[in-house]
Amino acid sequence: DESDPLRRLTQEDLARLVRLSRELGPQQGRLTVFQSLLELGLEALKAERGLVFLWEEEKNLFHPIAASPHDLLQSAGRTLGGALGSAVLSSRKARLLADAPLVGAQSALLCPLFAGQKTVGLLYLDRSQARRAFQPADADFLTAFAWVTSAPLAAFAQLSDTRDWNERLESIVSERTREIARLRLRTSSSSGPPSPASEWLAEVERAVGNAALAIENLDESEAQGVRRASAQALRLTRLALEAARRLGEWHPERLEAVEVQRISRELEGLDRNRRSYSLDEGGGLAVFCDPEDALLALRLFVEAPFGCECSHVRISAASVEGPSGWTQVRVERALNARATPPAPDSTLVRLAERLAERIVADRLHGELHVDPDGAWAEIRLPQPAATLGETLVLPR
Repeated sequence: DESDPLRRLTQEDLARLVRLSRELGPQQGRLTVFQSLLELGLEALKAERGLVFLWEEEKNLFHPIAASPHDLLQSAGRTLGGALGSAVLSSRKARLLADAPLVGAQSALLCPLFAGQKTVGLLYLDRSQARRAFQPADADFLTAFAWVTSAPLAAFAQLSDTRDWNERLESIVSERTREIARLRLRTSSSSGPPSPASEWLAEVERAVGNAALAIENLDESEAQGVRRASAQALRLTRLALEAARRLGEWHPERLEAVEVQRISRELEGLDRNRRSYSLDEGGGLAVFCDPEDALLALRLFVEAPFGCECSHVRISAASVEGPSGWTQVRVERALNARATPPAPDSTLVRLAERLAERIVADRLHGELHVDPDGAWAEIRLPQPAATLGETLVLPR
């Protein structure tokens, strides 16, 4: 909408930034544009608008391509050939937006992230799908962030051109990784009710899964599109979860303020013959209406454990990391069976057996346990999820 003052301001500022970047040269110019665009994003956030910029790397030009998550999902597929959903997490007073459209190999995406009134970071994936976080020094905390994309992104690979920045970046990532590993070990192995930190981590993991499952493929038939999107989501989620772990800063006193904002039900009704994808009212679990899709999700839950439900079967996983770590995959009747009657006992047992077969096929050792009453079945693996993530190959 050309009459939109925010859009006019953005276009004017983009033109100014491009001129400035050319005057300053490639390296310093990119850094200046990056910082200025984050400021623009903050203005958009104040106006309750999310802006996504497409960067033409060869021309060093930026273009606003979407004004909100809804606009992105509706238009990016037709404009850029596809779209990926993103996890949108919120605190009590601030919204965190991270929109991720699918872009070409010669283009890249800039996604400013916010927590409160502070700019907190940027994530990009390069051709080798390495994770890297750009986190300004004055950001006192990162609420939460998870972003997935299959496109090769190299938007700001040249930003980290100084040894000091590289060392500082590696130090941040290493410190966060160790801290999260300690917290996961402590909260996963402790008895009693879940701690706020444990619940927060579970919310992040579920949001990551919801984001990956919110993929649209507008160029394929409905059934093929849903199936392909599901497989792609499973393959991408481990990268997103790793990003969330590396980017997280832990402030227990703030954890109560973190809640998952429900992503729009873009996949609902894509394949009306067999499946209907949506999120539950609380914004937590992805909902499957087909046991085969739950089976397809097996390795995702082993690698990046969070909950998943079909209409009558729930698959969940838990893990404890460390030298003596383990992973447990559990299949049970869903509590909110709405669309179909509860699964018969044989269905649960057969489902668990197929899970075990897949694990055995990957030369992993696990124990299968089935409830005598047929209410649940679980597999316990003597390996932490992080180790399994390197061992299991996600379905294509």
